[in-house]
Amino acid sequence: MTKIKKIAIYLPHYKEGRKKKGFLTKNEVGKIEKVLKSDATIKFLGNVDFKKIKLIGHNFFCNGINLRNTDLFFWYAPGMKKYLNELKALSKTVKVIKSPKSFIVAADKLLAHSLLKRGGLPVAEFALVAYDNLAGMQKLIKKWKTILVKPQRGSFGRGIIKISDFETFRDIAGYLKMEHKQNQIFVERFYENDTSKWISTTIINGEVAYGYRKKKEKFAGWKVYDIKAKGGDAYYVDPAPVKKLAEKAAKILDKSIVGFDFIKTKWGYKLVDENNFPGFYPEAFAAARKDVSQLISEMIISHAKKIRG
Repeated sequence: MTKIKKIAIYLPHYKEGRKKKGFLTKNEVGKIEKVLKSDATIKFLGNVDFKKIKLIGHNFFCNGINLRNTDLFFWYAPGMKKYLNELKALSKTVKVIKSPKSFIVAADKLLAHSLLKRGGLPVAEFALVAYDNLAGMQKLIKKWKTILVKPQRGSFGRGIIKISDFETFRDIAGYLKMEHKQNQIFVERFYENDTSKWISTTIINGEVAYGYRKKKEKFAGWKVYDIKAKGGDAYYVDPAPVKKLAEKAAKILDKSIVGFDFIKTKWGYKLVDENNFPGFYPEAFAAARKDVSQLISEMIISHAKKIRG
């Protein structure tokens, strides 16, 4: 007889016009809770607020529930970086998705690029250069012509600098060393590309839900730039050209919810970014004829069924 799995989630919803606490509407979250409550193979313990977690001994109390007694804990919410230690500790005894390990890797461009490149994905060429490695800097500029200096844990296009000469590269490295105490800088090769053919993907449970592209107003020349980190302003595009690549990348990096950005170059599509929180756009879900609540419910249940015992 199959054991009924105990599940708790942390899935806050957002309210229009207020500080964003989640990525789904109240109705969408409610539909997920309803499915979990009605599934005979699981016991749904509730939607808790993980940011109110209290650790007592080896127990993880949250809204009256000891998460240590669950079989699976699913979370998907912004502002969780400060709780990664708690998530990692919980994952020692409970299956946690999103996996804190996967979250940490996807948030770090060096780690994520390295892992995906080893897996055979067409990741943009990259390097980590010591600020005082002048010979190495010159070699990169000579080889790649134009490079991008990127924050290793950046997002929304902020802090990315395009450089085509050694002197500027050297001065930027010196500045990062002096002002930000960075001994090494992450750089990526810049590829001439067609921005009208960029494809970003939202992947749920290992499958591409849809492709999307930012609207022109989100572009600042050759890149997407969102200084206020608001997101949005995107429209649906057919993910077919990168679907297999994106799903292969998800299999390597994160089998729950993840996203990847691809640019179109003369060598084909190049993967240039990994996203722990890819775009959740109602219009794109509708265009793809997908129901986000159904996709997430099915993902949670499918992961629960894979737990032994």
